[in-house]
Amino acid sequence: MVRRGEGQPISCPEAVNRSRLEAAAEASPAAKLMKFLLTFERRHRVLKAKAAGVVATQDLLDLDIALIAFLAREETADTPSIRGLYDFSEIAAIAVPQTKAAERGSRSSIVRGQRVLVQSQTTACSLVETFVQSQRLAGDNHLTVVDSLDEAHALLGLNGPLFEVIG
Repeated sequence: MVRRGEGQPISCPEAVNRSRLEAAAEASPAAKLMKFLLTFERRHRVLKAKAAGVVATQDLLDLDIALIAFLAREETADTPSIRGLYDFSEIAAIAVPQTKAAERGSRSSIVRGQRVLVQSQTTACSLVETFVQSQRLAGDNHLTVVDSLDEAHALLGLNGPLFEVIG
């Protein structure tokens, strides 16, 4: 189920500037660093990826690699599935081509359990909707998009979460 605040459609006002933003992000030395802060809440088994600023295609690829590495270390057959919380509430823009969002959405999700994505408070983007629709077409119905971190915590049953930074 995709939720949106007050029935407003998801739009992407930064789409016109997407290639300029992505080029600027890739040219910056800081862009070589991962844009996501990864933390883990062990009691509830929730992996949180928080992004800020401009998220580019390479950032999402780096996130996939970091998620795979973490899950390889932490997830075992005798424990409940790790769930995911993607906090995009502080991103300014997403500099990712629509085709890349659709392509990634059509592949299997890396985090197999319940996943919740908190959308940006400053910019809404059709890329999120494209990704979610591609996930649904691929048979993955475990991703919910919400408007606030409080709403995400409620959906994940997080009461007084203690997230630890992971490396």
